Order: sequence, then structure tokens, then C-alpha cells
Amino acid sequence: AAKATKTSPKASAGAPPSATPPGADAPSTAAEPKPVVRYNPLRPAAVQAAAAGVPITASAPAASAKTKPVRYAVVKPPGGGLQYEERRAGDEGGRAVKAGQEVEVKFFVRTNLAGGKEKVMERGEVRIRVGDGEVLDGWVDGNVDMEEVLGSWSRSLIGMRRGELRRIHIPPGKGFRERGGDDLGEQSSLFFDAEIQKLL
Repeated sequence: AAKATKTSPKASAGAPPSATPPGADAPSTAAEPKPVVRYNPLRPAAVQAAAAGVPITASAPAASAKTKPVRYAVVKPPGGGLQYEERRAGDEGGRAVKAGQEVEVKFFVRTNLAGGKEKVMERGEVRIRVGDGEVLDGWVDGNVDMEEVLGSWSRSLIGMRRGELRRIHIPPGKGFRERGGDDLGEQSSLFFDAEIQKLL
């Protein structure tokens, strides 16, 4: 009579036999992480990829676009006044500066140097009467006499509102005569940047 074969109680019905021999570690199923090559702008991409044996995953940073300088329209007032640029608008609906009115002004006097660069020659914050050269109050930081030119320059403030910034072009012959020093002679071309801070 044939002998009956015994089945192991630990073996589950229908389960395939294990391919791993007893005592051996089971093979790992997790994939090993691949090295990532970082972009180095000082090292060519081909050399970097060949050294690591993997393709480069990061691309070179895009070059930033150059911003063009803002160009403002030059206003030519009727009657032959000084030309100017509206650099910043003032309060909408606010009062406009009139001739003879007292105002507080923050200003810079600039001149052009070689290569198109500008240099601040005078600055200050003053209270003046539009059309009059006298400085009523405030401070001036520089070596020139602003009262020599404010009488004519301040007429270009007419129509401005609080917070408005205007660049006034001062052509040769309309600037300083005696008290501008060697740097700001009578034939100097200047910019008078004026901001209305308060109307009195």
C-alpha cells in the first residue's frame, strides 16, 4: 500500500513555494535613489554630466531682462516759460499753486556730468512765495545762493498740487550768475527737481 505524504501545517493552501533558500536575506524591492547633479555655472554641463554618469536635471537660470529707463514727456508752457517734466502726480482735486502763494517745497538741483550721470549740487526744504526769490523759512544744504534763482525758477511751480513732483529744465543763461561757484556757472545746464509739500 502506498504511504500517505504529510503536508506541513505552516504551508498555506495554494501558496507558491518560496524561491529564497533558508537562511538567505530576501532581495530588496526598493529602488536605490539616483544621484542628482546640481547646475554649476562655472562648470560646463557636458563635463559635469560625464563625471556623474547621469543627465543634468536642473537648467541654468534665465538671464533677467534689462529694464529701460523711464522717459517723461517734456512740457513746453505757453509764453516761453521753463520746460518741465511731470515726474509724479499730486493730489487729485487738491488746490493748485498760484502766483504769489506761499508754499513749502522740497528740492534738488542737479547737473549733468560726463557720461550722462547726474550730480546733486544743492538740496533743501524751504518755504517761499511763488515768484519771489526770498527764502522765508527752511534749510538749504549747499554752497550756492538759491535766492538768486528762486524768483524765476519758482514760477514753474504754478499749477502744481501737494505731493506733485516736477523736473524743471534750466538752460544755460537761466541759472546762477555770481553765486553758483565754479561748478554751477552761468552757462551750466541744470535740473530743478521740486516737490510741493504744503500749500499755505
